[in-house]
Amino acid sequence: MLNNFAFGTRLTSIEVIREKLTVRNPRFLESRIRVDKATGRGPMAAQEARTGSVPTKRFSGWVEQVTGERTARDRVINLLARSGQKAKQAKPRARLKPGKDFEKFSNYSGTSPNLKSIRMLQTLDRKRWKKPFFLTKKRGVQPGLWVFHRRKLRPLQLFKAGKRVKRVPWHTEGRARYFQRTDLGRMWGRQLRHIYRK
Repeated sequence: MLNNFAFGTRLTSIEVIREKLTVRNPRFLESRIRVDKATGRGPMAAQEARTGSVPTKRFSGWVEQVTGERTARDRVINLLARSGQKAKQAKPRARLKPGKDFEKFSNYSGTSPNLKSIRMLQTLDRKRWKKPFFLTKKRGVQPGLWVFHRRKLRPLQLFKAGKRVKRVPWHTEGRARYFQRTDLGRMWGRQLRHIYRK
């Protein structure tokens, strides 16, 4: 029974997330919502089955949606990096993957980081540079990953703290939705009949 509740809540939690949050990778979503099954060992009162999200190094597990707190991410991806569509994943060239070598101001000469940044922009513009580059020390410009798009300077990612997100208690809503849909009396009856047949 406990495992049935946990797996059922997992499915309805995924439904809530799909309905109320922007899901760019459905396969990733399903892989991150998991169940720890009850083992059947030990006293009945000590049995538990749990369902929830599994965080990774770069993924919080949607904790900030549950709490309504500010996201811990220190980068904000611009719409241009998503081909202008909020629901799309960021393009590979706009991702800061390990080993990627982006052009940066320190590759240029100058008496200050700001002057080096100006020289870099002048050089890249003259070359009709298409690749993204780091712009972190130019006065009046938000640090981030930038690109020349149609001859204009546009951000792909900005290095700043994310905003406080809208609170969506997806796990609580998923559990409530599961129990609203489930005939618990029928489920208990089926479980008891299974036990007595043993």
